[in-house]
Amino acid sequence: MLWFNYNNNISFNNKWSLANDVQLRTRNWAERWSQFAVRTGVAYKLNNKLSVTTGIAWFSTVRYFNGSPVLPNEWRPWQEIAYKIPGKKFDFSQRIRTEQRFLQRIVSGKKIDDYVYRFRLRYRFEFSFPLKKEKINASIGNEVMINPGHFSDSLLFDQNRTFFLTDFILSKSTTFQFQFVKLFQWQAADRILDDQNVFRFSIHQRFALQHK
Repeated sequence: MLWFNYNNNISFNNKWSLANDVQLRTRNWAERWSQFAVRTGVAYKLNNKLSVTTGIAWFSTVRYFNGSPVLPNEWRPWQEIAYKIPGKKFDFSQRIRTEQRFLQRIVSGKKIDDYVYRFRLRYRFEFSFPLKKEKINASIGNEVMINPGHFSDSLLFDQNRTFFLTDFILSKSTTFQFQFVKLFQWQAADRILDDQNVFRFSIHQRFALQHK
């Protein structure tokens, strides 16, 4: 899979900021569309280690019927708590995110005005360390996603992402990121565990609106 991201963070002051991202994903390299997404969230920094964020996202996971793509809507309010521990040689961060997913149903290859609700819980941890001071950083980590409302059936496990990424710092405000993700995802409709190698390319930008 190929994933392309554009992310930006707009800080209003030392406490409040707005995080946004746009995503485009393909399968089988670039043979088929996989997913489109737009997400935004308002973050509040409690201190230098702890922050909370809430927001909403639109996703569309592409499904094919007789060779034609169908793009159902998914509306996704979300909330998260992030905690970062700076270290001398590496930083350790972890994040817990909750998502309320409203997924549009497809019947006979057509979208209908009916949605399925699914609550998802995500936990991620990450170790970050510099490879070249103020130029290149690297991170390694893992994220697991479960559906707590399905403890008694096969939908409990949603996916697991093990990742390695490298940040190339282009300027004070712009970073290019390459990420490799080993993705295992449960495809409930097909009753299979999807094993994917993901190559992710991202641009990250930061903008500060307040005066120093």
